[in-house]
Amino acid sequence: MSQTVSQLIEDAGYDLQDSVTGETDGAVYTAAEMVSYVNRALRILDNALSGIGSDWVLNEDTVSLSSGEDSASAPTGTIFVRELWYSSNKVWKITPKDLYEKRKYIGSGTGRPYNFAHSGTDLLFDYEADDDYDLTAYYDKRCNSTAKQKGDTMPYNHEFNEAIREAIVMMAKRRNEYDLSVDAAIQNWLFSQAKANARKRRKRERRYRLGF
Repeated sequence: MSQTVSQLIEDAGYDLQDSVTGETDGAVYTAAEMVSYVNRALRILDNALSGIGSDWVLNEDTVSLSSGEDSASAPTGTIFVRELWYSSNKVWKITPKDLYEKRKYIGSGTGRPYNFAHSGTDLLFDYEADDDYDLTAYYDKRCNSTAKQKGDTMPYNHEFNEAIREAIVMMAKRRNEYDLSVDAAIQNWLFSQAKANARKRRKRERRYRLGF
């Protein structure tokens, strides 16, 4: 069912026996607090989906590497860069340490990128670019690279609305508690929902061979 952030919070309010929505404060919980819980739960879910290689977070974008540069900014909201291509040529991903080692031997050499490393919010390349290059990046992207607001529609085609509702109810209930196991329970809950959805989406129709 299609829901906005505010509508999801209202549903959570029924579980919490509070009149809070994303628009109005309740007797116990504020609207701002609940919107914050939604965004926190979405960040955890994003990480879980990326960790299992789910297609929900996979995106494609262009990374522009300018002539004379050996680094470029990763696309906004990047969690993890899966692959990088220049035309039909794959730019191979290596660790930042290995890239620094390669640069020692390349010295001041210029050319097209052959290897890259993801370091912080930047993509580092082995060669200083001898021209402007448009690279195609396949990467995992956060659904809320900018925080969701009360009127925004819930992401992921609403597949995880119930999981997010359960998570924000847990966050709200533990607000005045100091039991760290609740944090682990929230992360485990969202991770289990991500895995279950991934198994469902990866299921393939079995082909049968007739023996005659």
